Amino acid sequence: MKRIAISQPTYLPWYGYFALIDYVDEFVFLNDVQFDKRSWQSRNYIKTSNDKLLLSANVKTKGKFSQNINEVQLINYDIFSTNHLKSIKLNYKKSKYFDLYFNEIKKIFDKRFDKLQDLNFEIINKINELLGIKKKILFSSELNSNKKNFYKDEYLLEICKKVDAEIYISTIGAKKYLSKSKLFINKNIFIKYFEMNKFVYSQPNGQFVPNLSVLDILFNEGKEALNILRKNFILND
Repeated sequence: MKRIAISQPTYLPWYGYFALIDYVDEFVFLNDVQFDKRSWQSRNYIKTSNDKLLLSANVKTKGKFSQNINEVQLINYDIFSTNHLKSIKLNYKKSKYFDLYFNEIKKIFDKRFDKLQDLNFEIINKINELLGIKKKILFSSELNSNKKNFYKDEYLLEICKKVDAEIYISTIGAKKYLSKSKLFINKNIFIKYFEMNKFVYSQPNGQFVPNLSVLDILFNEGKEALNILRKNFILND
């Protein structure tokens, strides 16, 4: 049975994002819905010697409250990208696999991007490659769906129908509204909800901090990161 996941493209994503991509047959970037500047779409945490640090990409939001994710423009790119690379290097240069992966990440930022979704996609694509994840990735904006005619659950269902999905793997946060919807049942599409176990991995410098950007587990665990994620991936009804 064909499994898909649908999620917004996020910045330096949380490690669970890649456990989800790895699990499904196809992954759809939900890129034609409204951008939320307070979400993970443009920011994420890395580890520091004391706690964690929030890295936020600079985006143009003034007068653009209703813009979609695929419309969001980056601003002050040289400044924030340089600062983020410096912060990553400062906090991870002593990690076991830093030298193996850092230049690959740096090459992405050195390209210069105008749109947030393009930067996010390049990062996600590269992390997939480094972890050894090979999955087909689609964009919701390219599926020729008339999104304006759908409510939230209706649009997710429409995407599932477009790609012939039989099982939709959703983030646990969406259960609040999806569990009340009968649309998927009526179309014989099963919904499963994913989350990650509470787990630890090699993470130097003080107390363990969970739920960081995938960079943390990549720099500290290398290729073993994917095996760790697979062992700690949970599905619920």
